[in-house]
This record gives sequence, C-alpha cells and structure tokens, in this order.
Amino acid sequence: MSRSISAIAACLFLSGCAIQTVSDVTVKREIAGGEMATLHFHAGSVVQPETSDFRIAKTIFDVDTKELNGRYVFSLDVKGGEHPRRVRVDDVSEDPATNWADDDHPAFKGGHWEFRTRRINFDEKTMRWLHELDASVRVYRFTIEKEDGSTVVLDAAGVYPMGVKEFVKTQVDAAAAAAHPQPIP
Repeated sequence: MSRSISAIAACLFLSGCAIQTVSDVTVKREIAGGEMATLHFHAGSVVQPETSDFRIAKTIFDVDTKELNGRYVFSLDVKGGEHPRRVRVDDVSEDPATNWADDDHPAFKGGHWEFRTRRINFDEKTMRWLHELDASVRVYRFTIEKEDGSTVVLDAAGVYPMGVKEFVKTQVDAAAAAAHPQPIP
C-alpha cells in the first residue's frame, strides 16, 4: 500500500492534530553550504514557490509500507512561455546535498513535468530524517534551465510532522514483522 506522507500530513492538519495558523509565515532556514532558504507558509500549509513562468506543484515522499521503501515525487508547472531544457532537484536540507532528479530532456504534458525517483529503502543514509523523532522540514532546490541558458532557482519545502513519521514507522514495523515473523519460544 502506497501512501503519500504529504497526503497523510494534510489529513492531520485538517483533523487538528497539528498546530494550525491562519497567518502567513516566512521562515529562513540554513541549508547545505551555509546558505539560507526562504520558505513560506499560509494557514499551516506550505506555499510552494513560483515565478511568472514556473510553479512548483509537488514535493512529496510517497511511502510504500508493503515494500518498506518510498520515492520522492517532484513536479513543476510551466505557467507561460517555453518549457525548460533541464530540471534538476536537490535536497539541500543539510550537507552534503543529495541530487534526486537531473532531467536534461524534461517531458511536459499540458505544461506539467513530474519526476519519480528510484525506490529508496528506509535504512539508506539519505533517509536518516525519517527516523528522527521530531518534525522534519526538507528543502528541495529546483534548478530550472531555460532554453536561453539562463537559470531559475526555487527552494521548495516538504514538511513531515512527527505524527506522520510515527504513523509510517508503525506501518513499516508491522510490515517488517509480518514479512519476518519471530518464532514463539
């Protein structure tokens, strides 16, 4: 069974399990290389960045508790103008940054690009954040290379509340126990 952490997080937000705010909040967060990323939130939800040409549509980690792994799903919408000739997505939340997508021939359907990473096992070093007890805010840097060679850089947030991570851990533990039952002494 595949579950998107962002979808589960949205359910928790809507059910009141997370702190809600009705105001706009801007947060500056240190990322890889000592740079600062500016992240925006409205009413407790991430406001993904956009320009006059592009909008980040999706930054999620899609969990497959049956297979004990998951994959990132990133998407970008072209709001007007030409489609980019390259899209790169890096997780810049910490050093070292991790590249998840580098598409030098991005295919757009109706102005929409979507990229799914390879399946990532939960015990991989890059998934260390999933095992931390507190909420995680990941920063995904989209580097969009336009046809004229210029680039647009957008830092997008992925928010993974503690309750969501606990739910995933429970599901993963149950699936692992079912796959490898322990003999009763």
